[in-house]
Amino acid sequence: MKYLPSKLLPALTGFISLPILTRLFTPTEYGNWALVTGISDLLFAFAISGLGSIPVRHLPAYEARSELRTFFATLGVCIGGVVLAVGALSFVALLLMEANLDPNLYHLLLVSILIFMAQSIFAACLEIVRSQERSSLFTAFELINRYGSLGLGLFLVVVFGLRIEGLLWGTTLILALAILPLLLLTTRGISIHLRDFRWADARRMLRYAAPLSVGNFAMWGLRLSDRYIIGHFWSSREVGLYSVAYNLSDKSINMLVMVFVLSMFPVVMNTWERNGRRACEDAMRMITRVYTLVCLPAVVGISLLAHPLLSLFTTGPFVEGYRVVPYVAGSAFLYGLWLFAIVGSLVGQETGRIAIGQIAAALISIGLNLTLIPTFGFVAAGGTSVLGFVFLLLIQTSFSRRHITWRFPLRSLRNSSIAVLCMGLAVWATRLLLAGSTTQPVLLLVVSVLAGIPVYLICVILLGEADERERTVMKRAFDSLVRHARLGLER
Repeated sequence: MKYLPSKLLPALTGFISLPILTRLFTPTEYGNWALVTGISDLLFAFAISGLGSIPVRHLPAYEARSELRTFFATLGVCIGGVVLAVGALSFVALLLMEANLDPNLYHLLLVSILIFMAQSIFAACLEIVRSQERSSLFTAFELINRYGSLGLGLFLVVVFGLRIEGLLWGTTLILALAILPLLLLTTRGISIHLRDFRWADARRMLRYAAPLSVGNFAMWGLRLSDRYIIGHFWSSREVGLYSVAYNLSDKSINMLVMVFVLSMFPVVMNTWERNGRRACEDAMRMITRVYTLVCLPAVVGISLLAHPLLSLFTTGPFVEGYRVVPYVAGSAFLYGLWLFAIVGSLVGQETGRIAIGQIAAALISIGLNLTLIPTFGFVAAGGTSVLGFVFLLLIQTSFSRRHITWRFPLRSLRNSSIAVLCMGLAVWATRLLLAGSTTQPVLLLVVSVLAGIPVYLICVILLGEADERERTVMKRAFDSLVRHARLGLER
């Protein structure tokens, strides 16, 4: 719950910005923005994502040995060296390709490289904060990043007329300004010098991080390469339609997914170090159960309400993308389960196995996209993403079994599925009742949510999924809600 604001409030920037961006920019411009930001994500995945995962896995061990100075010095040198090398190579490559690129895209790509460099240092510092379980500080800087980037970017667009370039410069400037205070806060009280750097530790960190970076590069292929395939066979307009629907549904579900993941990894890793395998497996089962009960109804709900959601948050042309929402939401849910599945490989430090699964799933997804997108358009990209994540989840579960037995709460999955079915019927009936009387998406969404959530909760309780303690918590929350509502009405 402490991590919830760090994902809920940033996720709201997507809902806030979507109506603005879809009115400020055409689908083609939005598509170009999606393509350019995808490049900075590609560079980050390839260069830094593996090194950025080191704090959560290794910082507790360094802290136990009172060697934090060595940890910070060694990790800092590794990250700084990689960022400078990849950034310089990217600029050179872009200069060599200038003649073959659209002038507008060329200038946007220059800014995207700067975003990669700033984002790399910022994200690495945030991972240190997360490993220290300083959730309030993590939330504060996440909000500064998200809202600051959006606010400054829109200011540059509206006041200076920079169009898409203004959004990118807003992100770059906010990240750059946040790095120094974040560095000071993460290393507070620790004196760091270059003499504390250890080659042996650097080699160990790089061996751990390299397979993860390769795997995350493949994951980029699984999650984002479809935009470039759509752009090649169709146009930037289709990329824009797909990206708007993708961002709305993916951010909505990932908001919940990342709340669980942010809390899960530090809890599980610390439990593994302190209490061993059995306690770690119990923690995973508990978190998986709650994840299923919370996220599965969210996936079904946003899928059923895809059209009114896009009608509310976008303009006419962008609403066409609603058809891909169920596939994207399902992929986000499977992605969350995959993050549970990799825990065994992480504690066993077998990051190469994670990379193998990611590469295989990415190749399957890209192959299917190249086959299906030319004929079926961007909707095919959503379907192939689901298939890719199903394969990724299955293969990673088998890889991790030797270190962690992931005892999936099948009873909870069954109960949640039954409750979700009842919730879906309630939402469907609500939409039928309102279809002839109103076309207002706000009213349709509000009534559907008010009909669906109580049905789901009641079904979960009737199926015996909630124990006595959880029923007590829900009753207290409900009583508090009613009490505040009554006070509000009296006032």
